[in-house]
Amino acid sequence: MTKQIKVIYVISSLSNKGPTNILYSIINDLDRKKFLPLIFTLKPETNNSRFDEFKSLNIKIISSNSRLEARKKIKKYLSGLSECAIIHSHGIFSDLINRSFVHTKNVINITTLHDYMFEDYVLTYGRMMGHLMTSIHTWAIKPIYKISCSETVQKKMNYYNHIQTDVVQNGVPYPLKYVKLNENKTRTKHLLYLGNISSLKNVDFLIEAFTKSNYPNLILDLVGEGELLDRLKAKYSNCNNVKFWGHISNPNKLLSKTDYLVSASKSEGLPTAVLEALSYGKPLLLSDIESHKEILAVGDFEFYFHNNNSESFGRSLKRLLLTEFDSEKIRKQAIKKFSAPVMSKKYQKIYIRLYERN
Repeated sequence: MTKQIKVIYVISSLSNKGPTNILYSIINDLDRKKFLPLIFTLKPETNNSRFDEFKSLNIKIISSNSRLEARKKIKKYLSGLSECAIIHSHGIFSDLINRSFVHTKNVINITTLHDYMFEDYVLTYGRMMGHLMTSIHTWAIKPIYKISCSETVQKKMNYYNHIQTDVVQNGVPYPLKYVKLNENKTRTKHLLYLGNISSLKNVDFLIEAFTKSNYPNLILDLVGEGELLDRLKAKYSNCNNVKFWGHISNPNKLLSKTDYLVSASKSEGLPTAVLEALSYGKPLLLSDIESHKEILAVGDFEFYFHNNNSESFGRSLKRLLLTEFDSEKIRKQAIKKFSAPVMSKKYQKIYIRLYERN
């Protein structure tokens, strides 16, 4: 193979969230001798954007103000190509655009499923809107080559919905250095939640269960924004060991200095915040959903609790605080499966296989 394979990535925007971070890791470790990446976005960027970081990867980004405008730009770009190209989309609206090019000559269509849509949409948008979005999204991806972000999503799509997908587990960059924390057992320790402050992520239960556990030398740090942020800040305004940080530009700085990461989420694909915690050698306290158990199977670095059960949370938190962990061992166990280079190489193998088949 002498020519570079053109890979057109389609994503709503480059805002700092899970799918964007996965896309960054795929491109960052892409073999540029074999692949020529290009990004199309569907809407204007916000303050919480990684646009400049993507530009630093020496990649062309074509931005649009609407999905219709983006589709026209992609169509124009494809019309000027004489060789085969790959469209790799991320998210429902990007997948709808990708589907519109399924019958275009010399185009290979791929999507990554970043969550289990049949669960996620209903929990996020309610039953009626959630079912509508699921119907639209399944129609969009039907003729597209589908890649699940976790074995959990792949199994659920197959077992419950009879939709076959490939799988590439999410991966994250691993820092060259990480902060080794003070081993003083009497110091105040920190339990970090990193993500949306929403009902899907079950943050209200998390804070309630934490406060019932009553550990005066343990602080729950919550980083992120969402529809529940203002209400929960008001509800727990008098709780000294619950701290709301809102959005911060560099959460990894706080992640590197925390003691543990916690999540009570009701549904996940394969959560990047949890994987990032492992990259810093942090032990985990997670709800007992399948995607969390998928991570647990890789190493000895977490306890999980029965979701929406405060007593189970309290017991697991106690065990977590009494257990001594080896941060370097945690990193070594996780890096074999959940690192960005491992993930990117798997995607590249799929690109080459589909390109050669075409």
